[in-house]
Amino acid sequence: MYKSPSNCCKNKRQRSTGPRRVEGFEESETSETGLLPGVIEMPKVVNTTQDSHTVNDTSDALPIIQVSPQYPVSAAQEGKEGYVLLEFDITASGAVENIKVIEANPKQIFNRAAVNALKKWKYKPKMEEGRVIPQTRQQVRLDFKLDQQI
Repeated sequence: MYKSPSNCCKNKRQRSTGPRRVEGFEESETSETGLLPGVIEMPKVVNTTQDSHTVNDTSDALPIIQVSPQYPVSAAQEGKEGYVLLEFDITASGAVENIKVIEANPKQIFNRAAVNALKKWKYKPKMEEGRVIPQTRQQVRLDFKLDQQI
C-alpha cells in the first residue's frame, strides 16, 4: 500500500512520484517470459471540473492513500502493456465512488485491476471556505508497463 507523502502534492494536480512496484513482484523475480513485471507509473489526477476563484480556507482534494494495481499475470506472461483512463467521484469523506472506465488500451485487459485499485484510494477531501466539498468527474490514467530484462 502506497501512502502519498503529505508534502508532495501542494499544486492543484497530483504529481507523479515516479515508478512504483506492484506488490508481489520483487526485483529478482522474473516471469516465464523473462520480463520483470510490476512497474506502474503513479498517476496524475486531473480535475475535469471548472476551478472556482481562490478563497481563504480553500484546498483541493489530496491523495492520502494510493494502492497500486495488481498487474494481471496473463498480461505479464504475454508481455502486454497498456493503460486505463478512469473517471470517478471523491465523496465528502474522501472515499472514491462511481468509477467508470473512460478509455483502455488494450481493451478489457487491465480494467478490473485498475478499478479494484482505485476503489482502495483515499483522499483528504476538498475544502472551500472551511466546508468539505465532494468532487465529481475526476480522472486518472493508470499505466501498466513491464520492465525488460536484457
